[in-house]
Amino acid sequence: MGDLKRDAGAVGWTVADGVSRGLLQQAELWARLQRALVAQVERGCSEWLDRRRAGLDAAARALGQMYECRSLVDLAQWQQPVLAQALDRGATEASAMVGFAAALMAPIEKAARAEAVRVSSPSVQAVPETAARDTAQPERVAAE
Repeated sequence: MGDLKRDAGAVGWTVADGVSRGLLQQAELWARLQRALVAQVERGCSEWLDRRRAGLDAAARALGQMYECRSLVDLAQWQQPVLAQALDRGATEASAMVGFAAALMAPIEKAARAEAVRVSSPSVQAVPETAARDTAQPERVAAE
């Protein structure tokens, strides 16, 4: 009887260790994802600030060129390339934001795939149906 209690205690600790290990693995995964997300946000913000800085420089240059225009014809000629550059910067910004959103999701997708592979790996041992049926048979016989 003492051996049975000791064995039951050992099984209890094994289950608790497994649960603790699982929780720690999930916490580690969460921390790695947070670190990757923060790094992506930092890089995205830095790139966005660089693009904003370039846009402000272009606007300052454009205003300087506008003040140099002496006639409406010069102003109309100045307006076309400036508008084309502004539209180009807008398209570049939109493309960069789409890339930023995709870059934010990449670590999450990678971690989700790795977790799915880890969970479906054969190291997780399932009880075969025949073993479960065989262990249920004596209980059914005893009940009859």
